[in-house]
Amino acid sequence: MTLSRGAMVATRTNLKSLTRQEVEMTLKRGKFLVDFTKVNGDQRKLLCTLSQKFMPKAEFNVSRATAKRQQNTETLSVWDLESESWKSFRINSVKSLEQVND
Repeated sequence: MTLSRGAMVATRTNLKSLTRQEVEMTLKRGKFLVDFTKVNGDQRKLLCTLSQKFMPKAEFNVSRATAKRQQNTETLSVWDLESESWKSFRINSVKSLEQVND
Protein backbone atom coordinates (compact mmCIF):
# COMPACT_ATOMS: atom_id res chain seq x y z
CA MET A 1 0.00 0.00 0.00
CA THR A 2 1.50 3.36 -0.97
CA LEU A 3 0.33 6.59 0.56
CA SER A 4 0.24 9.58 -1.73
CA ARG A 5 1.06 12.68 0.29
CA GLY A 6 -1.03 14.79 -2.09
CA ALA A 7 -4.20 12.76 -1.79
CA MET A 8 -3.35 10.95 1.46
CA VAL A 9 -5.16 7.97 -0.04
CA ALA A 10 -4.21 4.55 -1.36
CA THR A 11 -1.91 2.31 0.57
CA ARG A 12 1.46 2.17 2.24
CA THR A 13 3.82 -0.76 2.74
CA ASN A 14 4.61 0.13 6.35
CA LEU A 15 1.35 1.43 7.79
CA LYS A 16 2.76 1.16 11.29
CA SER A 17 4.79 4.29 10.57
CA LEU A 18 1.66 6.38 9.98
CA THR A 19 1.22 9.13 12.51
CA ARG A 20 -2.08 9.90 14.19
CA GLN A 21 -2.12 13.25 12.41
CA GLU A 22 -1.65 11.58 8.98
CA VAL A 23 -4.53 9.18 9.58
CA GLU A 24 -6.74 11.96 10.93
CA MET A 25 -6.05 14.26 7.96
CA THR A 26 -6.72 11.39 5.55
CA LEU A 27 -10.07 10.52 7.13
CA LYS A 28 -11.16 14.16 6.93
CA ARG A 29 -11.04 13.87 3.14
CA GLY A 30 -13.91 11.42 2.70
CA LYS A 31 -15.14 7.90 3.39
CA PHE A 32 -12.58 5.19 4.10
CA LEU A 33 -12.51 1.49 4.80
CA VAL A 34 -10.02 1.02 7.62
CA ASP A 35 -8.69 -2.49 8.19
CA PHE A 36 -7.19 -2.91 11.66
CA THR A 37 -6.56 -5.41 14.43
CA LYS A 38 -8.69 -5.01 17.54
CA VAL A 39 -7.08 -5.17 20.99
CA ASN A 40 -8.41 -8.75 21.41
CA GLY A 41 -6.64 -9.80 18.17
CA ASP A 42 -9.72 -9.89 15.91
CA GLN A 43 -9.50 -8.31 12.45
CA ARG A 44 -12.01 -5.54 11.76
CA LYS A 45 -12.97 -3.47 8.74
CA LEU A 46 -14.64 -0.18 9.56
CA LEU A 47 -16.33 2.14 7.06
CA CYS A 48 -15.68 5.52 8.63
CA THR A 49 -14.89 9.19 8.21
CA LEU A 50 -13.88 12.37 9.98
CA SER A 51 -15.38 14.56 7.25
CA GLN A 52 -18.20 16.74 8.56
CA LYS A 53 -19.83 16.28 5.14
CA PHE A 54 -20.75 12.68 6.05
CA MET A 55 -21.72 13.01 9.72
CA PRO A 56 -24.77 14.60 11.34
CA LYS A 57 -24.22 18.24 12.28
CA ALA A 58 -24.82 17.50 15.97
CA GLU A 59 -22.09 14.84 15.93
CA PHE A 60 -19.63 17.14 14.20
CA ASN A 61 -20.22 19.72 16.93
CA VAL A 62 -19.63 17.04 19.58
CA SER A 63 -16.33 16.06 17.96
CA ARG A 64 -15.19 19.70 17.96
CA ALA A 65 -16.17 20.12 21.62
CA THR A 66 -14.29 17.01 22.73
CA ALA A 67 -11.23 18.05 20.73
CA LYS A 68 -10.38 20.42 23.59
CA ARG A 69 -9.78 17.45 25.89
CA GLN A 70 -6.33 15.91 26.04
CA GLN A 71 -5.93 13.52 23.11
CA ASN A 72 -4.75 9.95 23.39
CA THR A 73 -2.08 9.92 20.69
CA GLU A 74 -2.31 6.14 20.29
CA THR A 75 -6.00 5.99 19.32
CA LEU A 76 -8.33 7.83 16.98
CA SER A 77 -12.10 8.23 17.31
CA VAL A 78 -13.97 8.16 14.00
CA TRP A 79 -17.58 8.30 12.80
CA ASP A 80 -18.78 4.79 11.84
CA LEU A 81 -20.91 5.28 8.73
CA GLU A 82 -22.72 1.95 9.10
CA SER A 83 -23.74 2.10 12.77
CA GLU A 84 -23.87 5.92 12.82
CA SER A 85 -21.89 6.09 16.04
CA TRP A 86 -18.39 6.89 17.27
CA LYS A 87 -15.78 4.10 17.20
CA SER A 88 -12.06 4.14 17.83
CA PHE A 89 -8.98 2.14 16.90
CA ARG A 90 -5.31 2.12 17.75
CA ILE A 91 -3.20 3.87 15.13
CA ASN A 92 -0.47 1.21 15.22
CA SER A 93 -3.03 -1.53 14.47
CA VAL A 94 -4.05 -0.14 11.06
CA LYS A 95 -3.31 -2.56 8.22
CA SER A 96 -4.87 -0.55 5.37
CA LEU A 97 -6.78 2.59 4.49
CA GLU A 98 -8.87 2.48 1.34
CA GLN A 99 -10.93 5.39 0.07
CA VAL A 100 -14.54 4.52 -0.76
CA ASN A 101 -16.16 6.43 -3.59
CA ASP A 102 -19.92 6.86 -3.84
